[in-house]
Amino acid sequence: MENYYLSLVCLSCLWLVSSCNVSTSRKQTDLMPTDSVGQITGREMPAQEVPTRLLHKLGELYGDNPPGVVGFSVESKDCPDFIGGVYINDRDTLVIQIRGDSAAVRKQLEEVLDSKEFIVEPAGAYTQKELAVIQNKLSERWEALKETPVMQNVVSTGVGINDIEIRLMLNTPEKRKEFREKVMDSPAFRFTGPEKAAENAMVGVMIHGAYLFVRSIRFIRPMRRRLLLFCITIAVIRFIMVEIILSPMKIRMAYGADCLQTES
Repeated sequence: MENYYLSLVCLSCLWLVSSCNVSTSRKQTDLMPTDSVGQITGREMPAQEVPTRLLHKLGELYGDNPPGVVGFSVESKDCPDFIGGVYINDRDTLVIQIRGDSAAVRKQLEEVLDSKEFIVEPAGAYTQKELAVIQNKLSERWEALKETPVMQNVVSTGVGINDIEIRLMLNTPEKRKEFREKVMDSPAFRFTGPEKAAENAMVGVMIHGAYLFVRSIRFIRPMRRRLLLFCITIAVIRFIMVEIILSPMKIRMAYGADCLQTES
């Protein structure tokens, strides 16, 4: 029973944090005109059609996907050596990073893809193939050191266009040096994240407080512990009902009343 209440509290807290972001996004969307939303989705969908089709074509030519899976990855065993990476830029155009003679490779790709609607650019210091190898090694190190303080400062890692981004909770020279010495070092790494702790890190404070609460609650007597968890659960549910469910309803009702007054 005790574990049930504890699980309910944790789930309620997670729901509360996520619902705040969802409700904010919903309010912003509600304020947008209906025709604007349609224009945005109508503009995005066709823009991705050409690069997606070309990626599928590359997958058919050089991919080793199982049946039913479409797309292309430079990690495919059949990927030619002259293709170092692929990505879609901010203009919704497929970019193919290549090694070797740009003109000759472009001509070959135009023939096999039956299209000229792509960009060829020389690969940087690292191709995405090489970055994927480094990322795999980094993932192994993360798994081996995931309980250490140095890894608890890491938010995420990922392969970019020309480097590997490592996002830190606190991105100071000392923290970067600690990561390179204790985890892994590579010129391909690019560190991002705030250089000082956020002044208004409310969510972080809430999560840290919940963590301390869970750690310390085991020292409370069982009967009082159950009562405390039950009260906290009721308080969280009440907050969700009032602030997240009922408040938007009141806003919509008030908005509808204003519209009726305007029409009359």
